[in-house]
Amino acid sequence: MQKSLILLIFTFFISISAFPQNQNQKKNINRWSATKTITIEGEVIKVQHPLAELKASDGKTYTMRLGPLWFWNKNKYELKVGEKTEVKGSVAEENGKLYLFPSTIIQDKTTITLTGDTGQPLWSKGGKGMGKQGRKN
Repeated sequence: MQKSLILLIFTFFISISAFPQNQNQKKNINRWSATKTITIEGEVIKVQHPLAELKASDGKTYTMRLGPLWFWNKNKYELKVGEKTEVKGSVAEENGKLYLFPSTIIQDKTTITLTGDTGQPLWSKGGKGMGKQGRKN
C-alpha cells in the first residue's frame, strides 16, 4: 500500500511537470511585438487588478493587462481613474474585444514601466527586473 502511494505521488509530480507552466503568461508574451507597438491616449475608466479599462481618445475601449498587484504595490505604482493616460504597448482583438498589453503607462507625469525591451514582464524571471527598474519620474 505504501509503495503504491509513493508511486502515485511520483507519477503525479512527473505528469504535472510535463505540462507547460503558466500558459497565460506565454500567451501574453506572444501577443507583444516590438514591431507592432503603438501608443494610445485616453482616460482610465476602471481599475480592478490585474485589469483596467482605457477609453481611448478615438472612442474605443481597451482592456489592459496590468500584471500582478504585488508588482504594482512593490513599485508604489498607482493607476488613477479619470486621469489622462498614455499607454505604449501591443493590441490584440479577441471575440470583438480589444486587449492592450502595456509596456509603459504615463499618467500624471509618472512613467510606469511593466516590460523590458523584448516585452518580457519585469515581474517574471525572464524580465530580469523583478521590479528593480521601478518608477521613473
